[in-house]
Amino acid sequence: MGLLLLSTTFLYLLVIDATFAAKVPAGSECPESSSGNTCDDDTVCDKVHGKCLLKVGKACTGTNQHNCVFGASCGATNCECGAGYTEKSEICAPQHSGTVGFDCSTNAALCTTPNSECSDQGACKCKTGFVINIADGQCDHDVGTPCTTGDTCVAASVCDNVAEKCLLKADQSCTAENEKNCVSGASCQANGCTCGAGYTTHTDKTCTPKTPGTVGFDCTSNDDLCTTANSECSSLKACKCKDGFLLNIANGQCDGNVGTPCTTGDTCVASSVCDNVAEKCLLKADQSCTAENEKNCVSGASCQANGCTCGAGYTTHTDKTCTPKTPGTVGFDCTSGVSVCTTANSECSSLKACKCQNGFLLNITNGQCDHDVGTPCTPGDTCVASSVCDNVAGKCSIIHGESCPTGSDKCVSNAACVDNVCKCDATKAISSTAGLCLLKTGQACTVKSYCVVGATCKSTCQCSNDFAENAATKLCEAKAGTACSSDVPCVGSTVCESGKCLIKHGSSCADNLNNCVPHAACVSDVCQCDVSTTVAAPSGLCTLKNEGSNSAKISFWLLIAALVSLSLADYLM
Repeated sequence: MGLLLLSTTFLYLLVIDATFAAKVPAGSECPESSSGNTCDDDTVCDKVHGKCLLKVGKACTGTNQHNCVFGASCGATNCECGAGYTEKSEICAPQHSGTVGFDCSTNAALCTTPNSECSDQGACKCKTGFVINIADGQCDHDVGTPCTTGDTCVAASVCDNVAEKCLLKADQSCTAENEKNCVSGASCQANGCTCGAGYTTHTDKTCTPKTPGTVGFDCTSNDDLCTTANSECSSLKACKCKDGFLLNIANGQCDGNVGTPCTTGDTCVASSVCDNVAEKCLLKADQSCTAENEKNCVSGASCQANGCTCGAGYTTHTDKTCTPKTPGTVGFDCTSGVSVCTTANSECSSLKACKCQNGFLLNITNGQCDHDVGTPCTPGDTCVASSVCDNVAGKCSIIHGESCPTGSDKCVSNAACVDNVCKCDATKAISSTAGLCLLKTGQACTVKSYCVVGATCKSTCQCSNDFAENAATKLCEAKAGTACSSDVPCVGSTVCESGKCLIKHGSSCADNLNNCVPHAACVSDVCQCDVSTTVAAPSGLCTLKNEGSNSAKISFWLLIAALVSLSLADYLM
């Protein structure tokens, strides 16, 4: 018994140790002291990175190649301290005070290396955007970080005078994710960052322009040396493209970026075209797009799963623009005159294509110009999708349930923008078909107000003659014989059948002799189902009794036919 108890206790202690004293592997966050967990035996809690990292001399192959303790890198097989550090108790101690790794637990100001700061663990570390150089303990600018003359970038990059930030040299490996981080004049190819046709590779692994005045050309002596259209001299004295334009590495020119205004003859970036309707560079009708740049598709197109796609009112032209099917609609050529644009609320653009006037947006299904949200409107006007002409506000407003800009006042009357969605006031009724917020019975109204269906405004919303007020919901319910829908409920004694309120079986029909549910008649002032039917609860409808028996009869005769066929087959054999 004592041995069993001892064994049980030992197993319990093992469980306690496994639960509360786990060993954290290399690369993991340092465990909280209160947890009882510790770093793995081969690692130590690195105060610079706040992670369990491999001690000096420990194997760092495979997945642990980048998990050496601060100040060390992975040598042939083991972690080794850099030139600016000395091994001390299996970690790397900085050789100079104030450099990265120096103890700053008593004073954060002890971190004197530029672009460094004191970590939460009390050791000097590089700020975000900077990487430790273990050769000297300094903080070099990481790839993509802004830089200026004299700044040191990480080994694989250089301070680019055009982009004014550290970019990958023209021989470094790159991926689709960091393609835009190649040095100016280069693009990411299979063999790494490679200078384009308009450039040559310099000894410092930057790209030198072949043509004077193009992007990358030295403009130290004179800003006017930048002769390429839409270019200017950077603060680091190299010609660069102005905002809104991107470098074409094939010729050193500056092409209009997507969304940048353009005119006839302007060159846009490869994936786009100068749109004559919008008068700016827009994505061609085959280019990939996202929800963020949906409005950057060429006029007449919208962003679909397969990219920018021309709408139903348009056909895709060979130049990947959208040509209108109907003359006079948006996108139609109006070179011959303004009168060619016959669509309401349209006009001829400066690039001679019919376009919507300010305050109106193109409907790509028909080439018409719908009223934009916030634009004044009158009943009957067509507003853009997810909005309606609000009679109260006198403008197109976003309906209940649709997205809205934070803090905007663009929702329909009696609604507010809450968590980027238009929501009706809790005291109002919601129209499921129109998305309006309706005033309930008894609520004050004006001639332009939206009362619930079945009510009219008489200083307050009141039910009309064909409706009865529901005292609990404050809605108007349609009486027998009145049209009904999802927005128009029927009074309790009736049911909505085929778009009309009809009296249920067993309910009074004294004033509505001809409005009983199908297969029922008004007998002694009460709707009663025909004897050939049964009553369906709780709907109060009348269901024919022989509907089930007819099915049974059909099944019976089908069975007889099958048996006869089998008998005839046996006889013939």
